[in-house]
Amino acid sequence: MHFSRYLSWGGPRWQASARAVLMTAPFLIAAFGLLVRIPPEVQFFSGGFLTAWNSLCLAILAPYVALAFVGMGALLVSPLADEDIYLDTADLLVLQFFGGAALCSLIGVCLGAAGLLFRWITVPFLTAIVAWYLARQLARPSRGHWTLSTAAEWLLVGLLGLSALVLLLVKGVVLDATRGDIPQLYLPLLADLQNRHTLWLNPDEPKLFWFLLGRGHGADMLLVSFAGPMAHQVLSVVYLLSIAALVHRIAARLTTGWILPGCATLIAMWSSFIGLETGRFHYETGAFLLFVCWAGLLYATTKVRVIFRALVPAVISIAIMIPQAAIIAAAFLMAGAGAGWFAHGPRGMVRPLVVAAIGLGTAALSLLVNQIYLGIAEVNPIGVFMPLINVERFRQISSLDLMVYVNNAQGIKYAGFSMLDVVAAAHRFWTVLSGLFFAANFWAYPVFIVACAALLGVRRPQGNGPFAIGLGLSLLAVVCLITLTSHGSLERMLAFRSVATPLIAIAVIVPLAGVFQRYRLQNHVGSPACCDNCDLSGGLGCNRSGKVAGRDNPGARRGCLGICHWSHWFGWHLPFL
Repeated sequence: MHFSRYLSWGGPRWQASARAVLMTAPFLIAAFGLLVRIPPEVQFFSGGFLTAWNSLCLAILAPYVALAFVGMGALLVSPLADEDIYLDTADLLVLQFFGGAALCSLIGVCLGAAGLLFRWITVPFLTAIVAWYLARQLARPSRGHWTLSTAAEWLLVGLLGLSALVLLLVKGVVLDATRGDIPQLYLPLLADLQNRHTLWLNPDEPKLFWFLLGRGHGADMLLVSFAGPMAHQVLSVVYLLSIAALVHRIAARLTTGWILPGCATLIAMWSSFIGLETGRFHYETGAFLLFVCWAGLLYATTKVRVIFRALVPAVISIAIMIPQAAIIAAAFLMAGAGAGWFAHGPRGMVRPLVVAAIGLGTAALSLLVNQIYLGIAEVNPIGVFMPLINVERFRQISSLDLMVYVNNAQGIKYAGFSMLDVVAAAHRFWTVLSGLFFAANFWAYPVFIVACAALLGVRRPQGNGPFAIGLGLSLLAVVCLITLTSHGSLERMLAFRSVATPLIAIAVIVPLAGVFQRYRLQNHVGSPACCDNCDLSGGLGCNRSGKVAGRDNPGARRGCLGICHWSHWFGWHLPFL
């Protein structure tokens, strides 16, 4: 009898499980629908019913990918009892998303290394995660949720949802290939992963760049195994939207209220970094790097231990995807260490540096695997790895002459120490830095800043100084890295730096709003006639508006005070009757 409520079909757990299965059904339908392969010439040029069905299935796939990541992260990231005060629900969701995305990427790499990228493994795996997470959420008692109560909230949330839908359809479902290497390199690479079910080189036709480029993107492997190469674009859009979510969480640490973080998110969704092609891998690496920046600062300034569980898989995934990117992640974590020093003294520097050491150690191990398997650890920068090359092994895969040619055309170039190089680096530094402050259509930003500072009563959250300092150090590290090097892929990887512009605007709005508030307060104190009327409960004006049916109405009195404030601000005189 004690277990009857669990065994009964009408029990709450069975009901939650049944609802979770129904909510997971569209994912299964889309996954099986994507098993129908469409010839590229039909999908990209002819169109038709099958192409429309394929596009619909790809669009349905996107929210379930995000759910799978969050569900996988929920297995790893759950706040401890004494850490709830430092993390809100949105912070926890972002941590779970990236922790789960990193775990899925590592699982995909393991399956690819074992030659097990089969649809009959990946589809049940993702379905089980989504169903379990939905059942878990539905079985929990309902908590207080944020509800839309004003027209401004409805408008902002509607614009964010519409923008996400447009980006998904335009950059996720439609082939986003404006450069030649997407159909020549990325699509064949992903198709090879789907056909051979492994990440290792084809012994008959070994392609060096296919292995170096795709071996670490395990989440792509999971999706491509059953959904085809176009599923990578859907995943890129999911990571693009995750960058916008990170902007929201960063902005929430810089100001109070919900309007400015929401506006920063909307601006970031349409900043210049959306010009990147979703057919490449740069949205994924960029999202993980920005996550390491945010989570590293949060980990250093709050010492929330659960963040460590999301950070470590993320830096390991970055090091496997692109070992060189581990250096960028380490730079962000060093900025976090600086923020930790401001927040907690020398002890605050230790934890971010431990995470950075884990990432760099994984990168060294990844390079060692490349060295043993390919004969060369990496091809960029070629001057660092060429002296260690195993010529006999490398010649079985590629050509040294071809490698030198590619490096001369596309390799990383560094700033020198001559006077001309120093002047060019200084000019480039100013160009990159000023591009963040004076973005395209700059005229709109001063209007936005002044309007928000004058109309919104925002203020700086208490104790956010170390976080803001660490954020500035991270931005400086990005600018210096782009200044001292020249490489197209590196700049595309760091293209998310454009989202710093709305964050800089918020950093200006908050102190400016304080100036406006002090001015309004002084103006209010300097006009005693109106203030006396407002403060007198029996005053003639507020007695009429402040009492309803003989009872005191504090809300009306606050409204009267607000009217007085704004009347003085605009120079109006409102005589009380």
